[in-house]
Amino acid sequence: MDDLYDEFGNYIGPSLGDQDKSSSSESEDKYYEPVVTDINYENEKERTDNLPSSGSDDEYEKEKEKDIEIEMEQENENEGNTVEKIVLNEDKQYYQESTDIYGEGVEVLVEDEDEQDISVPIVQVFKEKQFHLYEKQPLETTYSLKFVSDMSKLKQRIRNICIAGHLHHGKTTFLDNLVQQTHPNFNQKKHEGFTDTRVDEHKRGVSIKSTPLSLILPDLRYRSYLFHMVDTPGGVVFGDEFTSVLRICDGIVLIVDAVEGVLMQTKQIIKEAISNCIPIVLVVNKIDRLILDLKLPPKDAYQKIRLTIEEVNTIINKHQTNTSYYEQPRLSPETGNVCFASSRDGWCFTVNSFAKKYLDKSEDNFDYLKFAKRLWGDIFFNPKTRKFVGKKNRTKKYPRSFVQFILEPIYKLYSQIIGESPKTLKKHLDQLEIKISKKVLHGNVRQLLRSILSQFFKNFNGFVDMCVQHLPSPSAQAKYKLDSIYVGSHKGVIGESLKICDPEGPLMVNVVKLIERKDCERFDCLARIFSGTLRAGQKVKIYSEKYIIGETEGISNKTVGRILLGVGRYCHELKEIGAGNIILIENIDKKIGKFATLTNYTNEENQENEEIEIENEKQSVFKKIQYHLKPVIKIGIEPLKPQELPRMIEGLSRILKSYPALQAKKEESGEHILLGTGELSLDCALYDLREMYSEIEIKVSDPCSNFCETVADVSDIQCYSESPNQKNKLYLVAEQLEKKISNDIENGVLKSSEWDEDEISEFLQNNYSWDILASNSVWSFSSDYNYPNMLLNQTLPIETDQDILNEIKDPVIQGFSWACSEGPLCEEPIRDVKFLLQRAELDENQAYRSNVQIIPTIRRVVHSSFLRATPKMMEPIWLVEIIGSSDALSAGLNVIRRRRGRIIKDYPKPGTPLSILHAYVPVMDSFSFEVDLRTSTQGLAFCQMSFDHWQVVTGNPLDTEIELTPLVISDGDSLARDYMIKTRRRKGLSEIINYAKYFTQEQILEFENLNNLL
Repeated sequence: MDDLYDEFGNYIGPSLGDQDKSSSSESEDKYYEPVVTDINYENEKERTDNLPSSGSDDEYEKEKEKDIEIEMEQENENEGNTVEKIVLNEDKQYYQESTDIYGEGVEVLVEDEDEQDISVPIVQVFKEKQFHLYEKQPLETTYSLKFVSDMSKLKQRIRNICIAGHLHHGKTTFLDNLVQQTHPNFNQKKHEGFTDTRVDEHKRGVSIKSTPLSLILPDLRYRSYLFHMVDTPGGVVFGDEFTSVLRICDGIVLIVDAVEGVLMQTKQIIKEAISNCIPIVLVVNKIDRLILDLKLPPKDAYQKIRLTIEEVNTIINKHQTNTSYYEQPRLSPETGNVCFASSRDGWCFTVNSFAKKYLDKSEDNFDYLKFAKRLWGDIFFNPKTRKFVGKKNRTKKYPRSFVQFILEPIYKLYSQIIGESPKTLKKHLDQLEIKISKKVLHGNVRQLLRSILSQFFKNFNGFVDMCVQHLPSPSAQAKYKLDSIYVGSHKGVIGESLKICDPEGPLMVNVVKLIERKDCERFDCLARIFSGTLRAGQKVKIYSEKYIIGETEGISNKTVGRILLGVGRYCHELKEIGAGNIILIENIDKKIGKFATLTNYTNEENQENEEIEIENEKQSVFKKIQYHLKPVIKIGIEPLKPQELPRMIEGLSRILKSYPALQAKKEESGEHILLGTGELSLDCALYDLREMYSEIEIKVSDPCSNFCETVADVSDIQCYSESPNQKNKLYLVAEQLEKKISNDIENGVLKSSEWDEDEISEFLQNNYSWDILASNSVWSFSSDYNYPNMLLNQTLPIETDQDILNEIKDPVIQGFSWACSEGPLCEEPIRDVKFLLQRAELDENQAYRSNVQIIPTIRRVVHSSFLRATPKMMEPIWLVEIIGSSDALSAGLNVIRRRRGRIIKDYPKPGTPLSILHAYVPVMDSFSFEVDLRTSTQGLAFCQMSFDHWQVVTGNPLDTEIELTPLVISDGDSLARDYMIKTRRRKGLSEIINYAKYFTQEQILEFENLNNLL
């Protein structure tokens, strides 16, 4: 090797060209050397005989050439006839393509250096996001699916129940006990909050969405019933969930905390139930708090329970009207419609079930129902005569029967479980035939209480018996629900079928809510079958909420997917199900916004009265759900990256389906506005938008209040407006609408959208003392019942041709509704205003008074007459309910005063150290009110807020002499002006109202001369 280089490192060896040629020839010889290792020889001799002998080089070369020819022929056979091509230099492939390395369908990104942040891995680990808690497989139950299917066909054995109550009164925990009773493998820790199917519900500690739960439960006689229960949230801001569920339920189980009693949401539940003729039964929950927290003696505990029941009856009597065709019976334990429970400790009973327990333990045979009627009220037991006596006939201070026979045994159980040693307690448990493991006996006291008491009371059959006896079946309640939910005629084919809940009649299904699936891509429709039978794969006609009677918009056809019975965190699939059942439907959510009507009824089945049937079919839909909650808080949203705007809009459409009362709109400035019922509901909606549906970052503006526009006086002049072609003139005057009429329209008492002109006229005459001319002149109400306004035709036949005027009635109503939805001050809705059409100058040629001419004309004259009637701004007001100790409430008074609040009343809660305070707080000043309250009271006070009314803002919004100082909070007479200017800025409007948009130049000059406007 050293001979090839000189001392300076230069190469001095043989020529490299000769070496390359020799090496290439050697490689060729090596490459074409025949391979004989693949041949299997029987012995070594046969192998050596086949090798070429030494010296026969010519023969060896010939054999090698033959082998090469054979290999070339094989290659041609395998690859086909190859054609030599000239490959250009730029077409040569020196490296493999990405598809050759990674395969088809793999996206390869080539990025510059440092393009990706160093903290972000190049290949990220896939993390499955979990938003829901669903079981992979249905849990084992004490009954079979076939039994559930058979029970769904027996209408008298079905109960559709809404579980309702105030926040943290124990609704979800109460249902967990029913699930545990029917599911042998129920795990208390794993399945806690079985109807809270969302992860954020467990993190927040509140229920957000309604969840269906269908179970087979036995009563005291062990007769099985199919219970379709729906767990509703207790938060006031989620009251729209309760309103939606109320449509499909036949009864309400009202759960009330024995300590806190009746609170804000409880009152609203009772009010809606009475107005919709829904029966109520009561569950007095958390009886254990009277024993462990308040430490009340049995006599005082009885008085506290009695006071809670009477408080509920007082609210019922307040909302009960004489005109209602259903009267809610009085709630009382002796009638059997009141139940007592401790959902945390796993026990529940009625006086009937407790009396039956005495019968089971007694050797004597007696009528336990008669015994149960003596276990409540001022009835006392004389141990000497062994008879029950009334309050007047007792000679000594005997204990009440409820205290002696029910409360005292429960108190003894609690005292022995908590106070006695495990050894002594074990002896007492053996006498009661209660078996407890050593681990539980020596473990946590709370778990020990639940284990012993759940075995002592055994099951919730008393609760089931109460619901069966006092809540109606679907067929019994159908006639009461028909008037409040159905638009069409009650005498047609569909109406008669709905009255009896006929499974053989036309299919009528009401979808009231959409529930998101686990993948957050599609929704299941929560619905009830009011008539007919629904089958999987059946084609149905869908009438969405956009449908208007007599039109084709909002109608579509769709094939039903799977039919499911919701059981909290899992579902049972059925092939078909009849009328009277609450179900979940797949594959139809794309055609539905918030609610819809499903039907398969056609006129081909009834050809005798074809015209009547066609008219009935146009109206064969369920009424739209009217939510008592008003979306009065709004925020502006936009994506952090502008290119992600389509994803945000798609996510918006999904959360609008998920939250019933949530609204969204787009301003003329391009800003997307989200309107919600409260801060918590908006926070939940934004979480869903960011994490579940769009998965993008979203910028949110500061929250602000919704406003309205109204008037405080009558228009000082008769305003008029000319049509664009100057062929028509309309004269209008604006004035205040009576407060009582406004409230009746808003609360649905005056049903403007359902009644005809004669019914409206009769109602106005009988209730508001209107004369016949005024009541017959009502043309229209606002299209939105939340913002009540009226339009009256008070033109005289001498001045205006009534025939021509009636021809333009529809465009006038359209323009009136448009004008009321966007007022002239800051394009906020107008409310509580009555507009009087006093004169109309119309061209006789119909072509000159088309919709294009009339609609903008009526809109302009509505706004001009509004501006001449002393316009005012209105703001929404919260009713705030604060519960806490007296010291905490006194500390919270300063928080209310700082936010322009006004105290209504405060009173102590009898039997507890708590007090309750009610106050009015403007929504605009209520943001972060709860945080401020808890900080001031050190967490000792808790509040709930609900919309109560609209209030006029002080000050003149058109007063240009008011100077607004930046970064300074306005008050007094400048507040209305401040709200109007800031709202106009946010919407991209000029701060100064352009009066030339609403008045002619002649009118403006006249106003200037009179010093009325400028």
